[in-house]
Amino acid sequence: MLYQAQSTMSTEPWLALFPGLFIFVTTLSANALGERLGTSS
Repeated sequence: MLYQAQSTMSTEPWLALFPGLFIFVTTLSANALGERLGTSS
């Protein structure tokens, strides 16, 4: 979805914003979960 949104970035930036934001939040959540699991023992 991000690749397809590159051609319309100047007119419709939300097409790349929302998928990119969800990728960022997912990565951040996985990182936080890994940190929590690593420090619990």
